[in-house]
Amino acid sequence: PPTSPPTASPSRCDISHSRRARQQANRQAPPSPENGPMLPLPSTPLTATDLSYTIVNGKIACWAPAYRVHIGFAYCAFISGLLAMLSRFLPAAYKWAHRWLGVAYIISMLWAIASSLVIRNEGLPHATAISFIWVLGFLTIGWVIVRVHMYYAERQALEAADRRIRSIGLTRSLVSVIAEEKLKIAARKTFSQRYFSLKTLHGMCFFTSWINIAGRVFVTTLEEFTCYANVHYKQPAGSHAPLVAIPIDDPTYFEKPWAKTGLVGWGVALSIGPLLGSAFVAAIFQFVATKLFKPTEGEDEGETLKVKAPKSDI
Repeated sequence: PPTSPPTASPSRCDISHSRRARQQANRQAPPSPENGPMLPLPSTPLTATDLSYTIVNGKIACWAPAYRVHIGFAYCAFISGLLAMLSRFLPAAYKWAHRWLGVAYIISMLWAIASSLVIRNEGLPHATAISFIWVLGFLTIGWVIVRVHMYYAERQALEAADRRIRSIGLTRSLVSVIAEEKLKIAARKTFSQRYFSLKTLHGMCFFTSWINIAGRVFVTTLEEFTCYANVHYKQPAGSHAPLVAIPIDDPTYFEKPWAKTGLVGWGVALSIGPLLGSAFVAAIFQFVATKLFKPTEGEDEGETLKVKAPKSDI
């Protein structure tokens, strides 16, 4: 008997055009539970001509107020990085300033990146993308290097303090003995040991990271920022059909989990929920550790304390 010819499975292009047609039809219909609601941010009704935001398929692509936040954290990164380098000229009593200014530089960079996610109009020039690779790449390498350097410096100081205490005894606080040993170790280093060191490599990496963000600060204008671009579907190769804008509303909004909880409920669930859950697990863990981490009976406070503890606590 004759058989019907096999039907070809739809290609990715066919699926894309089918989805585009369905979303275009939903774009023409008023918001309803069937085709998704208008988002509360910014205030409804949403339009494709408002220069203060760009909403694409229910997602925030651009929000003008975030530009001020982005520029603010970019300047914080520039200033904190500059002060961190200058703090190396301060006396040893102010060494803490270098560490905390470095922390401020990293935190400022994190929030500058986060705020840049919602100020998208045209994308990044290739040269700027390369600059940002150096900013984040050398920041990451520099941070790892300084953590390794601090680990070995601390271990050397502890070993030196231990030898000193064993030979002459502890005549003053342990903290001051360790700090003094650190200074002695640093004073004994030669030029080559100082130059070809993890500490120098850390400074080179962070300077390279900072200089790339510094260049952006000086060329970035402070004029009013607007969300002037809309997003369109790409057409298949060789097609001369007019471009179709991606709709503002998401036709599948009510299929998303945050549609049931609302955005406020979703935010609470992702913050308060994990905090309470981790607090409960921590209480169980610490209760068990308290029971296992006990001194042996019959020992005096002046004797060596023998404990029975899990290996994870040693």
